[in-house]
Amino acid sequence: MAISATAQWLAVAREDSEVNEGVIDLWSITTGQIAQKFYHPWQISALTFADEQLIVALTDGTIQIWQ
Repeated sequence: MAISATAQWLAVAREDSEVNEGVIDLWSITTGQIAQKFYHPWQISALTFADEQLIVALTDGTIQIWQ
């Protein structure tokens, strides 16, 4: 779980066991709604925000950056 520096976004990593994919739910703290979902075929091992970018480390050894 990670919160953006502006406290506008909350990112929550989880695994979707039905399809065996890593999922990040990006919540808007203002509205309390999921604004977007990110899917990846690998599990998520860590995530953080840098400015308004979401940086995600995956179990395949790669790093993904989403804006």
